[in-house]
Amino acid sequence: MAKSLKELGEMIQRLEANVRADMQDLKGEMRRMTATVEKVIKIAEYAKEVADANVNKIESQTKRISQMNDRQHRRNLKFSGISEDIGNKDLEKEMVVIMAFTREKVRDQIYKSLRQKADLQFKQRKVIVRQDISQETLQDRKRMQRFAQALYNHKILFTWAYPATLLVFKDSRKYSAKNPGEAKKMLAGLGVGLQGQTEQELSSWEELQGESSEESPKSPVQRQENKRRRKSRGEGSSKK
Repeated sequence: MAKSLKELGEMIQRLEANVRADMQDLKGEMRRMTATVEKVIKIAEYAKEVADANVNKIESQTKRISQMNDRQHRRNLKFSGISEDIGNKDLEKEMVVIMAFTREKVRDQIYKSLRQKADLQFKQRKVIVRQDISQETLQDRKRMQRFAQALYNHKILFTWAYPATLLVFKDSRKYSAKNPGEAKKMLAGLGVGLQGQTEQELSSWEELQGESSEESPKSPVQRQENKRRRKSRGEGSSKK
């Protein structure tokens, strides 16, 4: 009986030792797994940082290329709707004609004059005149379209600065917005809301493009504001 109890006690001790050894092995394995997981997390975080940096770099480079293209083409005008005369009216096809000007001021004057024509035609076909700017810049301006429309609806004169900045001169103050977030703040400062405005109510994009550029400080809006300031100072009256 005593021998059996002794053997049972020794067996329990061996089991306890085995369990303790197994627990140590498990703890060691858990530490190794935890370290491995932490390394993987750090690698993933680093990879995300690199990917984000590359995305930002690509977006920055894309924007720079778009801006360079815009600056190269800023003196151009694009005419669409002009048919190519090939001798057979049924086979005529429309083409886009790009006209380059030596001076941007001349381009702006002609562009403004052409846009004031209600029905510009060539060979009884409607001709559309556009600025020669990149698709990226057009997309940036389209994101600002609803804010331009709100200004238009409230009869607040505005103009565009390159590439997609809305400019408003009102009550001797200059307001500007480069993105939708800034545009919302600008409209709030002007007391203009966007409530009830839908995409169907928006005017055509061509009507909202504007004529001015970053290098053309004397935009129609600014000329009117300067005229108002001169009048308030008495400078607009003729000398006798």
